[in-house]
Amino acid sequence: MQRPHPPQLRARPRGEGSTCKCKHRKNDVIVIGLQAKLDAMKLKINHPTTLSRKSQALKRAMASIRKFPLPLRRTNDMQLLQYVGPKTVAYIVDILRENGEQVDTTYGTRNVVAETRQRERGGASTSSSSNSTSSNSNNGPARKYRPKFGQSPWALLCAAGTACSGSTEVPIQMVTGTADRLLQLASDRSVAGWDVTTRDLQNRGLLEVQSASAIRPRQVRLLEAGHQAFQQLAEDPRTAEMIGAFMIVTPTQQQQQQQQQQQQRGRKQYTAMTTRSLLIRPPPPDMHTMSRGLLR
Repeated sequence: MQRPHPPQLRARPRGEGSTCKCKHRKNDVIVIGLQAKLDAMKLKINHPTTLSRKSQALKRAMASIRKFPLPLRRTNDMQLLQYVGPKTVAYIVDILRENGEQVDTTYGTRNVVAETRQRERGGASTSSSSNSTSSNSNNGPARKYRPKFGQSPWALLCAAGTACSGSTEVPIQMVTGTADRLLQLASDRSVAGWDVTTRDLQNRGLLEVQSASAIRPRQVRLLEAGHQAFQQLAEDPRTAEMIGAFMIVTPTQQQQQQQQQQQQRGRKQYTAMTTRSLLIRPPPPDMHTMSRGLLR
């Protein structure tokens, strides 16, 4: 019976060289970025209760990141950490990309299981090709994304697909307002803010958000991949029914409706003024003035 080989010690511990007390030194960039975010938040937020709640959430997330023994470069690993929510994941992704790090947003448990089964069925030749494709999956185009019914990405994608026909740009407030109503109807819940969901769809290459200017607000436009994802969602009968119930009014249709409302208001005002002039009677004549005229 062969004895197992004793585990070899690492030449250099993973946490050696860490300036933020992280178990892996490559996570220092994340902790430093979150600390800078926390410092900026303290200067921006004046309400003490809101500041305490948000700072406590970031501190708990930083403590959880310090305990992770591997470099955080996958969104799937970030979501598994305690006290790390979707908003914190978006912060971490921005921090890593600003520092030139690559982030894997396509990795997931279901994808790994599917690739493993495909290798087992296909044999050695198929496994080699699947290995090459899986290794290049980060650099290639994004996989087809189809959000679940009743989730916030589903509501935002349906609202954007209904409003953005072709390459039309519409105000983002119009899209998020309709997405909020769709979400309340589908799952009886609401979202406090749509920034994280919008950024997620933008990172997947489905949306394009243009910054606001002094003349017009922020505009959103659905890309080609977004139109394809919206067409797949519209095939579901439940989604098609809700999209028909909440058709978004485009800016051109909104201008036409405003013109019609102004015309109706003008007609109502003219009718009211005419009716009022007919109802008002002239004042009675002055008897003293009439008597003077008769005496003359």
